[in-house]
Amino acid sequence: MSRFLSLEFDSKQLAEVEFTLRNIRQGTARALTVAINKTVVRGKTRILRRIGATIALKRVVLNQYFSVKKANFTDMSGHIRISREPIPLHKFTHTILKRGGVSVKVRKDRPRERFPSTFEATMRSGHVGLFRRRHVLAPGHPPYRGGVIRYGQRSRRAWRLPIDERMGPTPLGLFEGSPGLEDNQIDLLNTDLAEQVDSQVDRLMERRKVA
Repeated sequence: MSRFLSLEFDSKQLAEVEFTLRNIRQGTARALTVAINKTVVRGKTRILRRIGATIALKRVVLNQYFSVKKANFTDMSGHIRISREPIPLHKFTHTILKRGGVSVKVRKDRPRERFPSTFEATMRSGHVGLFRRRHVLAPGHPPYRGGVIRYGQRSRRAWRLPIDERMGPTPLGLFEGSPGLEDNQIDLLNTDLAEQVDSQVDRLMERRKVA
């Protein structure tokens, strides 16, 4: 699941754009499409920069959890998508401790966090992650069959409990949880959109004069 930051047009400004560009073929669509697309791309970059300043994660990794939907002549809408998917702890800078467990640097303004009973492993699919083994399974869970506990993967010595991957914060949680960030970025998106619309209208009018 994700959250979408959608752009909204000021009705008065939209009416002015349509009137000003009435004699230019597809003038309104051309101006709004470029304005929307520039706004969502710049907005995404700003949000990534703000979140990246607080979280100890490479920009290329964080970028995977954000995307933009651009406008076109048939769909005059655009938005920024922010994922609710938790970021695996393995993607953060981490150290395997000799005495067991893992220390992970999640936030730049906080000390490393230690996760005991956590280990690094590579799954058959090739996925590498930080995992912990479950300690118990509640009665009624499918592994309980016929009064006998059947779960996990069997070794030569004993049955092993299933493992779960350790996950970090969600990109959406980082966005909504940063004081003032959400309201600030939404205001900037609306301001940037209005400025981009005016800029594109001026550009089209100048091109018409030259032609």
